[in-house]
Amino acid sequence: MLLNFLAAGTIVLALGVMLFVAVILPQQVATGSVTQGNEYNSTTTRDSTRGELLLKTGGGSLGSVLITNQLGTQEIFSLYDATTSNINLRTGNAPTSSILLADFSGTGNNSFKGTAQFDSVFRTGLLWVSEGNGTDAPTTTITWR
Repeated sequence: MLLNFLAAGTIVLALGVMLFVAVILPQQVATGSVTQGNEYNSTTTRDSTRGELLLKTGGGSLGSVLITNQLGTQEIFSLYDATTSNINLRTGNAPTSSILLADFSGTGNNSFKGTAQFDSVFRTGLLWVSEGNGTDAPTTTITWR
């Protein structure tokens, strides 16, 4: 009889603990689909943007490039693992060809319109450089983290 009483007490105690854990403890509300620090950042360049734009200093990952209108024949833009396009100011004078992450040109068959996925790692920074003398520079959206 004492054994049945102890077994019943153990069951009641276990049910009480489960009820406390399941109902009484505060529930956390899900507020997003990624953990903090893993979300993507983005910027949009206009069709008149020329020159350099430092998107991020330090390491990260280039996510994607969305080009909403096709590049003109005189337009080129590139993304580099760097903080400047001036080779004399780069640590170790890294050659431009060794730090190129992506290159988009409006010449020949290289002209591109759409979304390009990368997930490429950069260590120094993410630098956007646009060159050209036409009026057909693309509007782009660039994502990174």
